[in-house]
Amino acid sequence: AVYTDISNQNGISLEYIKDKYMPWKTPQIVALAISFAVLSQSAETTALLAANLGGDTDSVAAMGSAIAGAMSPHTVKESWYEAVRRVNGNELVELAEAIAPLRK
Repeated sequence: AVYTDISNQNGISLEYIKDKYMPWKTPQIVALAISFAVLSQSAETTALLAANLGGDTDSVAAMGSAIAGAMSPHTVKESWYEAVRRVNGNELVELAEAIAPLRK
């Protein structure tokens, strides 16, 4: 219902989403994350939409950006990988390359 509602609007209106869906409930958070990812097709746009909603939207940003990034990997900035690597010491790209062939 959230996706259909948002996709029927003329563009993504953060004011409309705030008025209709806040305060947040878990089913709405998940549906909103998926909707942002599918409608924007961009990890960066999804993160920005969620952040600009205000309030406790970090879950929307995290889930939605992960989904959008999986759907459109070219929208994930190289600098994001570098920030994670610098802070956590993780070798995300190398790990992804190692496990990608294991998927069926």
